[in-house]
Amino acid sequence: MRNLHRAIFILSLYLLATACSPNKIVSEADLKQYITDEEHGLHKQVTKNDTEIEVFYRPAEMVWKNDLESDPEKKRQQLRQIDSLSYFIFHFSRKGKEIENGYVSNPDQFKAVVDYLSFEIYNDLFLLQGKDTVWATDAVYTRTFGSSRGTSVMAVFKANLKNSNGEIKLCFDDKTLGIGLTEFEFDIRDIKNTPTLN
Repeated sequence: MRNLHRAIFILSLYLLATACSPNKIVSEADLKQYITDEEHGLHKQVTKNDTEIEVFYRPAEMVWKNDLESDPEKKRQQLRQIDSLSYFIFHFSRKGKEIENGYVSNPDQFKAVVDYLSFEIYNDLFLLQGKDTVWATDAVYTRTFGSSRGTSVMAVFKANLKNSNGEIKLCFDDKTLGIGLTEFEFDIRDIKNTPTLN
């Protein structure tokens, strides 16, 4: 009987330790797979006005991975500094192609769309958390010149979501691409549970 109590006690300690341990450490490939698995709540998608829109949470350490120190302590210090920002990737496609390709036949309209994606889209991106509105501070659009199945834009928000609770709404209030207002809900617990990059 004494051995049974000891075994239960040891098992309880193990379960408590693993439940309270920091996020799992994974490879970059495993982290990408984790993020794109809709079951983890970090990937949302919707089709609206013939446009497929996908949104992914992007951990800061993936954004800055090439600039992070290899020394674990220095890396932790860097991550504390960059955790004041939150990143989301928007992916837009029409008919399986980059959204700007739909405007190629009209050079003026095509230029206007590329300029919007390059310089103005961040003005239409914001987070709602409770009564607070956090506007995007920047957005990064990478041209792929027709070689991708969609257009990607990374939105940057000055918000440390890992120190928050509840839910957020990520909003895109488009006035250029013919999409209109689109909202995506994220549970901050899912963001906090994101594994750490190795």
